[in-house]
This record gives sequence, C-alpha cells and structure tokens, in this order.
Amino acid sequence: MLGKVGDVKAGSLKDPKMIVTRQTDPNYFVNFGVLPNPDTILAKLGKDRSVFNAMQYDPHVMGELQSLRGGLLGFERRIVPGGDDPESMRAYETIKEKMEGKPAHDLQWDEFLWNIYGARLTGQSIHEVAMYRTDDNLLFPAIIQDRPARRFCYSLDNELKYLTKNSPLFGEDAPDDYRFLVTRHMASHDNPYGVAVYSSIFWAHAFKRGGMKWMAKLAEKWGIPFLIGRFPQGTESKQQNELVQSLQQMIEDAVAAIPEGSGIEAIEHKLSGDPVQEKLINLCNREISKALTSQTLSTEIQGNGSRAAATEHGGKQKSNIDKPSRMMVCETVNTLFSWITEINYNGAKPPRYEFYEEDNAPTEWAKILETIKVEVPESFYYNVMKIPKPKDGEITISPSPAPVAPISGGFARTDKAKKLTGMGVDAMLEPVNKLMERMDNEGKSLDDFHEALFTLFPDIDDSSVSEFMLLALTGDYLTGMAVESR
Repeated sequence: MLGKVGDVKAGSLKDPKMIVTRQTDPNYFVNFGVLPNPDTILAKLGKDRSVFNAMQYDPHVMGELQSLRGGLLGFERRIVPGGDDPESMRAYETIKEKMEGKPAHDLQWDEFLWNIYGARLTGQSIHEVAMYRTDDNLLFPAIIQDRPARRFCYSLDNELKYLTKNSPLFGEDAPDDYRFLVTRHMASHDNPYGVAVYSSIFWAHAFKRGGMKWMAKLAEKWGIPFLIGRFPQGTESKQQNELVQSLQQMIEDAVAAIPEGSGIEAIEHKLSGDPVQEKLINLCNREISKALTSQTLSTEIQGNGSRAAATEHGGKQKSNIDKPSRMMVCETVNTLFSWITEINYNGAKPPRYEFYEEDNAPTEWAKILETIKVEVPESFYYNVMKIPKPKDGEITISPSPAPVAPISGGFARTDKAKKLTGMGVDAMLEPVNKLMERMDNEGKSLDDFHEALFTLFPDIDDSSVSEFMLLALTGDYLTGMAVESR
C-alpha cells in the first residue's frame, strides 16, 4: 500500500498541469478567453469601476480618504539592505542613492505610495514602468505611471491582459518584461480583479445622496414659515390673486404691499426629534466610515462625549492603516526593487522598503525598573529603555538627583512634594470621590465615569485630567512616605 501511494505521488509530480480549471468548470461558460469582473455590485448596475471616481468627491468619503492618506504617509519610511554580502550591499547603496529622493522622474514617493494603496479602495492598482540606462550602464525606472483599471482584464488562467484599439474587448497579453507593477486587494482565483472597498459603500453612498435630496426639500418646505393671507368674504378674484402675489414676494424679499382689509398669518412648523432624513444620512456616513477606516467614533457619538471621542479618534489616525495594507504597499515597491536588482546585479539580494515608527522611551518599563526589588542584567536595561550602551571612554551624562530639604523624622521632601501636599489634595478630590461613589451606586461603568468628569470639570480635557490625577496620586504617595518615615 505504501508503495502504491508513493507511486501515485511520484506520478502526479511528473505532470504539473492543473485539472480543476475554468475550462473544466461545469458552471462556467467560456467567454472568448476573457474573465469578466465578478464584482456583484458593478455587475448588477451594469457599470465598471469608473463609477468610483464620483464617490470619492463626497465630503464624508473625502474626509476619510484624507485620514487614510495622512495615516499612511505619516509613517517613517526607509530602504534597508537585503543581505550583507558585497553584491547585495552594492545593490542597496545604488538603489538608495538613485531612488531615495524620487522613485522616478516627476514622481514623488507620497504620490506613488498612495496610488499603490488605492488598490484597497478600487480592487487593484497597476503601474507601467519604463526603464532607462544610466551613465554607469545600469537600468533604472525613468517613468512609473499609474494606469486606469478599465484598461485591463484577465484571461481564463488569470493572466493580465491590456485593452487596445486593435483589441478593445479581449485585450492583448501583457508582456512579462518588468513592465507592469500589479497590486491587488484580497484577490482570489474567482476574482483576480481584487475586492474593492468602494463597492461595499456604493449603496450607503447612493442612499445618502437620496437622503440629502429629501433633506433639502424638507428644509425648503418646512424651514420657511407658511404665510396665510386672509381676505373678507366676497373679495374678487383679482384682489385674491394680488394678495397671493404679495405673499410670494414676502417669501423672497420679506416686503410686500397688500390690499387694505387683508390679513397675514405666519405658521411655523417645528419637528419633534431628528428628521428621518438626517438619521438616514448619519447611518450612511457610519457605514461608509466602517468600510473605509473601521472607525466610526466621530460619527457614531452625538452630543455628550463627542469632544472626548473626537480626541480619541484623532489619535488613532495611523491605526486606520492596518498592517496588511502597509505590507501590500511595501510588496509592490519591493517587486520594483527586485526587478532593478535582477537586471543590474547578478546574485544579489534586493533591498527592502518598509514603514516604521520611531519608538519613544517606554515609560512603563521606566516605572517598573524604579520599583522592582530584584537585580536585572545591564543589557536588559539598555534594551528595554532603547538606550545605546556607552562605549569605553565615551563621555556619559548621569541623571542628577532632585534637590531635597530635610524635615523632621529624617525624611527628605522635595519642593514639588511640599507644593503637592500643601495643595489640599483631599479638598480637590472631594467632588471626584462623591461622583465616583454616586456612579458606583448607580451601577455605571468606568467609561460613564470618564464622561462624567467632563461635566464636573467642563473646562478640562483628557490631558488635564491625566495630569491632575498624576499630581494627586503623587502628592498622596509622598505624604504617606513622609508619615511613614517619622
């Protein structure tokens, strides 16, 4: 039995030809060798992806796109060597020198990276690359130009084709000569065109536009008071028409001449609660935000807490750019680097393009290292604190102790501690303690308590609350130490 299994495996390895293909699929009908875009939204509408161009000009969509763009380009970027061998380092140094400023003539890195990221929004992003020979006989990109997705299609084997005047329906095979940089979002065998996030917000955007239309009609109809003209019974039609014309003039100019004996009454309409059109618009905006940025904090919360929510939302701009999206962008750039390396440097490992963030000193580790009672290796300290270890003979700076003043009981207390303990911390915390006790009795959560702090202190923000709590806790801590030392 084992021999037969081994024979079967060996036989299958001799014939790498695929057997579960579209040509053998009973549910697929051959369409002249071209695979149509399987996007269900666009298929039902009978449109192509050019419909996405109009969607991005929606104010809410544009705001989210600006947040995504700022988050992506807010990361630090660098080119790192692919290997430490001489040939790989040569490739790294040359590519960094020639491309670090601009990836190609008249193309900025910000523009290039954002166009690549556009694959997440529209399903795919394709750039055409034209090489040029430098003075030192090397080939580098002269032009990198993004091309519209409508110019491309895929064969039944998911191979890229481009549409031309000579072949506008079935396309021509794309050359395999370092010509097209293709970036696709969540592509699969059934959908080589990639999944477009714009498709998921199409109906939310369409319903929002409808809601805007009816919201404008609502404002036009009910936002202006109704003017009712009263005239004596038996008034002639001519005088009635003159009164109606006078009322129409009042709506436009707020000035009118009316016949003597006529009266005017203004009736205002007041809506109870938010108009249903406004609720529809807000709902659609939330759905759009969920798809584009996975964040709905700024649109979900209305009224109380919106300021804290906006502050929190603003701090998460970079988190909107998820790691897979950054990797997708880097993979496309790295494909370009691999082309350049293969053409110019035999056997070298191509350099890599990557996003990174400058790390700040970990304050949490600083607090832990100050309070722990066990010894830690010196190398561990330098590692977690992100501080380079000083070399032999290198001048170093040691932290200076804070000035202290002796007090009774042998305990030394700093000037800041004196100020803190003299601030009347208990008096300052009294309303906070009462608020906390009330919220606890009512079964409220910590988030409810956080929001209530802004009601208790309307002129304070998140940073001020943190600073206040830190000072208060530090003051109590120092006071306790002073009492303990006596």
